[in-house]
Amino acid sequence: MANTLTRKRIVIVLLCALIFVAGVLVWHRLRLVVPPRPDNGQVKKEQSVDESVSEAVKTYADATQGFSFDYPDNFKLKASVEGDQNSIAINGEDGKNGLQILIGAYDEKDALSFAVIKNDAGELSVADQKEITVGQKNPVQAFSFTLKNPDADPGDVSADLAEIWFVRNGNLYQLSNYKDFDPYIGKILQSFKFE
Repeated sequence: MANTLTRKRIVIVLLCALIFVAGVLVWHRLRLVVPPRPDNGQVKKEQSVDESVSEAVKTYADATQGFSFDYPDNFKLKASVEGDQNSIAINGEDGKNGLQILIGAYDEKDALSFAVIKNDAGELSVADQKEITVGQKNPVQAFSFTLKNPDADPGDVSADLAEIWFVRNGNLYQLSNYKDFDPYIGKILQSFKFE
């Protein structure tokens, strides 16, 4: 009888130990799956890498305006002039990646600022405002922000446009891109060279 009681105790101790070890393993595995929370309690979004954006680059140079920049070599670039405004469109094959640059005379009496930008935005709201620097050679100060279109359909790529505006040599540069292209725009901005 003592032998049977000892065996039962050993089995119970082993089962408890097994349950404890299984619990520790499950807890450890869950810690690996659940992303850690930053200090503000919000889960960070992971940057996805778009395989359709080439790491190799081509260089666009505009001798008249005195600037150049690099862009993915598998993108198509189209430059045109309409009236007194230059337009440069850089697009990927999928149509959702790309950048448009509009260059036109800036003859406003007020210096470019977020107040001027908000006034020009009209019905669109301006969010995510910050001042940045564009370019590696003779860099310029610029205004980075998001234009939100309240009338856009949910999921429409044009609902939120990332914008970067700056004035150089009397011209306003307006760079616009879809949010999906945000991870790549930084490389293009830093590749700018101004003469």
